[in-house]
Amino acid sequence: MKRILTITFILLSSILYSQTPTALFDKGVDDYYAEKYAEAAESFQQLYDMGYKNFDVCYNLGNSYFKVNDYPSSILYLERAKRIEPNNKDVQHNLDIVNKHIIDKIEVIPEMFYEKLWNNLQSMFSVSAWCAINITLFALSVIFVSLMFIFNGLKIRKTMLITAIVSFLMFIFTFVVSSSINREMTKNDEAVVFTSTVTAKGSPAVNSVGLFVIHKGTKVTITDNIGEWIEIRLGNGKIGWIPFTDVTVI
Repeated sequence: MKRILTITFILLSSILYSQTPTALFDKGVDDYYAEKYAEAAESFQQLYDMGYKNFDVCYNLGNSYFKVNDYPSSILYLERAKRIEPNNKDVQHNLDIVNKHIIDKIEVIPEMFYEKLWNNLQSMFSVSAWCAINITLFALSVIFVSLMFIFNGLKIRKTMLITAIVSFLMFIFTFVVSSSINREMTKNDEAVVFTSTVTAKGSPAVNSVGLFVIHKGTKVTITDNIGEWIEIRLGNGKIGWIPFTDVTVI
């Protein structure tokens, strides 16, 4: 009887261990390199569903889905990985490859120079780096203000005041940048089409006129919603209404 209980305990421990995040991730990586892509996708998907929605999980999940030709899911999770690390070149490279396998080849309207400048500025550092810079600048402004009351020399106090003001202004600027990046990461106005063929309507009604057709895997921007309908905008500027059930939000 004791032997049976011991074996049962060992089996139970093995099952529990196999469900730990580290074990699941390692299994996913091992399966991927063993070319067991469906199994790899299953492991990474379990992690994501458990709440582990970090860059590594999303990136590996996107790559695994690509290997099993599930291009909409691949685009979805690579876009989610891109939200976390917008300046990651590997993510963009893989997205470019996956997008070649979907039907719709939509030419994106080029960014205005100021939009490109702002996006390049945001991608200079990671989110954590921008936050660290932000906190450092605020601390420096407080320190220099404090030092201004410690020193008696007029020239030194004036220098401290100017330095504190400059530090605080830079703090405000980096705070705006950090807030903008955070909004980009948490916004829910982008989605991927998961229905084979969707006809975008001129208004949110089944019997309204069809404007254009899009297919599975196409990325859209959600601009409005009425009931079960969402207004979408494509990268080329086209706008129409489709059922919300046809997409999955990034």
